[in-house]
Amino acid sequence: MSYAKLELEIMRSRAVNQTAKIIYSAIASHYRNKKSKIFPSYNRLADMAGVSRITAIRAVQSLVSAGFIVKTLRKNGSETNLYTINTSIKNDTSIKNDTPTSIKNDTPTGIKNDTPNKDSLKKSFIIAGLLIGA
Repeated sequence: MSYAKLELEIMRSRAVNQTAKIIYSAIASHYRNKKSKIFPSYNRLADMAGVSRITAIRAVQSLVSAGFIVKTLRKNGSETNLYTINTSIKNDTSIKNDTPTSIKNDTPTGIKNDTPNKDSLKKSFIIAGLLIGA
């Protein structure tokens, strides 16, 4: 089994749809190092993603438009394209991470834990005349 690294920027991106993200993952699964030549056919990408060939073509086009991959036509008479993954993805259409790096504890000091324990609950039920599970 082979695994592909899926960049967080593409996962957060609103520039491409979910299908394009799956196609990106299919392309990335062929990527071994920066010098890798990636040239799966549209049929292969469609099969890997579980979509039609035309959907795979549209997804590749959207990935190219968004700058996530570069597509080069191969000139050797092959029906496949050469894909290069953009490893320096900085997409302005991505969702910004607004999570603060540190979260202030807003609980005031000196607050007592008023959660009743088993013994205090038992006493409360005895007082009310409802001894349950004693």
